[in-house]
Amino acid sequence: MAIERLRAWLQHVALSPGSQLPAVRDLAGLLGTTRFATYEALQQLEREGVLRLMPGRIAVIVGDARGAAGGAAGPAAVRGRVVLVSNHASARELDLGSWRGWQQQLLQGVRAAARSARLELTLLPISAESLQRFDSLVLERPAGFIFLDDVVAGEAGPRLLAGAMASGLPVAAHGDVFAVGDIGRLRADLVFADHRGGATALVDWLAGRGRRRLLPWMGPGQHAGEGQRGLHYFAERLAGLREAGGRHGIEVLPCAPLLAGSGPAETPASFAEVVRLQVGSLLGVLETPHPVDAIAAVSDGLAYEAAAAVRLLGREPGRDLDIVGYDNSWSWCPQRVLAGSGLAATIEPDWAGIGSALVQMLAARIAGVASGAPAQRTVPAKLVIPT
Repeated sequence: MAIERLRAWLQHVALSPGSQLPAVRDLAGLLGTTRFATYEALQQLEREGVLRLMPGRIAVIVGDARGAAGGAAGPAAVRGRVVLVSNHASARELDLGSWRGWQQQLLQGVRAAARSARLELTLLPISAESLQRFDSLVLERPAGFIFLDDVVAGEAGPRLLAGAMASGLPVAAHGDVFAVGDIGRLRADLVFADHRGGATALVDWLAGRGRRRLLPWMGPGQHAGEGQRGLHYFAERLAGLREAGGRHGIEVLPCAPLLAGSGPAETPASFAEVVRLQVGSLLGVLETPHPVDAIAAVSDGLAYEAAAAVRLLGREPGRDLDIVGYDNSWSWCPQRVLAGSGLAATIEPDWAGIGSALVQMLAARIAGVASGAPAQRTVPAKLVIPT
């Protein structure tokens, strides 16, 4: 059964040579088979020359994946129409592409995977107008729905998601921004970035630098991001910091509550206001006999704000303490220009990989390869040292 399901899935998603398949655990969940049976199926396709198994049980396509299912290569008709629910596609028109590059990468991953799977994308903005025409859209019976991370924006996003899940059509969603307590109730396949693994990589790097006291710097108003009350990305990062900290003997302090500025810290005036507020939040952990020697910020932009704040308190990032960020936005975030320096390391999620995984999971449902309970997939991230 596993080999038939794997062949059918490969036929539907039509991965190109060099593409990496999901991890065995994720692939087994996607196909509804055991890990052992899934790995045996991968070994069979390796013998047929379709893929190659690399160290760590990583499978990479080397031949014609469509041929694995007996399909012919070459152009083929569109298999179905998928509704992409998001406002990210308008970022370029709004001149936001320069500072929301990760959103563009996410969209590129979705579009490239949809082309390979021969699925046509129809964009549905998150708006009141979309809510009004949603019922008629469902009556047209699209092949399925994909929701990106801005699904939680405003009132329209959650209502569109609820309508899609109630329609009986396949739904795949980027799960990072959902509340931890809601994830188990969603009738949708979910794709996550590996926030726990990313946080662990940061702590491993800090341990190599000899740091021993770490402050999670999670942003204004996010000091209560524990357990059921937190968003998935927040809870996972915090768990990763604490688990890795315990392994290395690094003390991980409670999240410090921050005061929010009047607006985004993207101009000299607003940046100065935010930095001044952060100085007040940092006094208690720096002006002490045992000050922190590491700060883990929720984003690269916040890391640069923290760097400017600690300098006002007489500390120099990279010498007295290390400040790490997240999302690998350092090269274009406005706070870098205003702070100058201070970010020691960051994590780059595979945004294109997340977009591709959303399409792959949906394609499995459309093809009838995946069935049963909603599946989840986590896409690895990597450590980056800014230059």
